[in-house]
Amino acid sequence: MNLLADKTDKNRKLLLICLISVFAWGLAAHNYGFVHSSFSHDSLFEFNGDGVSNYIRLINGRFLSPVCRKLFRTDLTLPWLIGVMGLCWTGLAVFLTARILRMEHPVLLVVLSGIFTANLTVSSTIATFLHDYDCDMLALLFSVLAVYCWQKGKWGFLPGAVFVMCSLALYQSYICVSITLLMLVCMMALLDGESLASVLLRGLRGCAMLLLGGGLYYVALKAVGQLTQTTLMTDAYNSLDRPLQIVNMSWYDIKYVFKETYTIFFERLTQVLSPFPVTTRRVTKALLRLTVALLPISIVALRVRPGQALLLLALTALLPLGMNLMHLITLGGTSHELMIFAYWLSYLLPLLLEHRLLSRAGEAQGKWKAWLLPTCRWTQTAIIALVLVLLLGNVQTANAMYLKKDLEQDAYLSVMTRVVYRMEETEGYVPGETPVVMVGLPQQINEVIPGFEAYRKPNGMWMSDVLNFGDAGHWSAYFKYILQNPAKIVAGEQLYDDPRVEAMPCYPAQGCTELIDGTLVVKLSQP
Repeated sequence: MNLLADKTDKNRKLLLICLISVFAWGLAAHNYGFVHSSFSHDSLFEFNGDGVSNYIRLINGRFLSPVCRKLFRTDLTLPWLIGVMGLCWTGLAVFLTARILRMEHPVLLVVLSGIFTANLTVSSTIATFLHDYDCDMLALLFSVLAVYCWQKGKWGFLPGAVFVMCSLALYQSYICVSITLLMLVCMMALLDGESLASVLLRGLRGCAMLLLGGGLYYVALKAVGQLTQTTLMTDAYNSLDRPLQIVNMSWYDIKYVFKETYTIFFERLTQVLSPFPVTTRRVTKALLRLTVALLPISIVALRVRPGQALLLLALTALLPLGMNLMHLITLGGTSHELMIFAYWLSYLLPLLLEHRLLSRAGEAQGKWKAWLLPTCRWTQTAIIALVLVLLLGNVQTANAMYLKKDLEQDAYLSVMTRVVYRMEETEGYVPGETPVVMVGLPQQINEVIPGFEAYRKPNGMWMSDVLNFGDAGHWSAYFKYILQNPAKIVAGEQLYDDPRVEAMPCYPAQGCTELIDGTLVVKLSQP
């Protein structure tokens, strides 16, 4: 009983450290995003998830997202509540990851929390897709929980498969986290001296868990489609039928996508968005070089047998493929920043290798022991310092991204307030009754805010326009939620080629608003 009580107390302490660390990193990096309503692009269109947004989730195969919104919050995008819930799910995921990888030292927990919390995937999600942040972090938790179940026993892969299905039903890309953790656990088991047959058997159970989880997800998709009378989206970069297009690809194209999966992984990893790009690139490359150096040293120092060593090297070579699997699955489609959370787990590998060396250094004899122990301590300190440099850069990057969004929202509000004055001054216009067609996007806003040039790269950050591509749906949402104006926005692409519209000047010139055949045309720029 005393042993059980000690174990429970240890887990409580571990969980508390993880939650405190995650919230500390989270508030430092993302609090600006949690307390500002800088809605734009998809977050503007999905301000209220009820209706179109939930329908989009269903046709994208993310059928648990509407359910989680109903269970844990409303359909409205509530920044602070979403932020707190997302950090809670992240804290639990960090706790389970620490248990899985046996990273229980407080310093390692702080670093692990930073890796999970302060990264470009999370920052990009909060900056433009805040409505999905809590559900995405719940998908992360389920993906980690699946591996935790798999590791607990012979039949743990069965409940693990259920959690794989749940993760897929929230956001499919987090399956890469499960794959990465499975590979890391097998690699550490080989370093710990576990037999080749045992590791292979565990790996097969892990593959079975992923396949069974995918099968359960497929069955659930069919059932949800029948119940909701919805059909999955097809022929899009992120549609679930994308992998089936491989049958139409040549062998050369397949090889190119496979190669690109590796090259893009290393390009993104070494070109991390940062206020100090040169330093960040050098630090990341230093971490990669340390990882490459530590691998053979670990194999020799820990006396790994040839068979285990070969499998270890093979898993290391396959690790980038597992982390960037979404790019391969989409056949070279748009695998953007929201889909690459598993990338950041690459920072764990040098930490894990050094941790194993340090924990086993005491087993060495004579001069080898005298050299190995202090060297491992210095190397571990260096690795932790390098990772912390990257994480602190990510904190600054996140705050810069949110500031950029906030400035753009304010500028847009200023311009559109003046546009509404023009609309209301147009003779014959009745707010809420007269159909309104918005042509083009405002040109009075700087395309790039000076000083923020580097922050245009992530998904949703590449342009200064709040409304994305200016379709009727986004315009309608902007008037409804931001301006709170009763304008009756309608799609009017057929008017773009009308000679009368072509002859109209663009805002702010006089005559940029005109009633044409009972519809108010507001020309902001050339379509």
